[in-house]
Amino acid sequence: MPPQLEPVYTLVRLAPGRENLVSTLTPEETQIVKKHNKYLRSLRDEGIVVHAGRTTDESRLHWLIIMRATEARAAGLMEQDPAVRAGLQQVETFPYVIVI
Repeated sequence: MPPQLEPVYTLVRLAPGRENLVSTLTPEETQIVKKHNKYLRSLRDEGIVVHAGRTTDESRLHWLIIMRATEARAAGLMEQDPAVRAGLQQVETFPYVIVI
């Protein structure tokens, strides 16, 4: 496929908003995380989220999401994420190309 026709992707890296985030979630924060997961599933259903997952070692915890979206659009979508809005996760975005 010619480069101008290739889909545009963005890699989203979410870092915890504090140390030991997963093991110290309050009941209110647990509800926010549920809304975060629902939000990402809705983006997946729209064909925007291609892949989402996280590391399993809480001392090096990161979530990675690959979005079929420009970096600007992906950043805007992540600004609406309930966990980001609540400060539970910090966002970085990177232009991304799928090679394999």
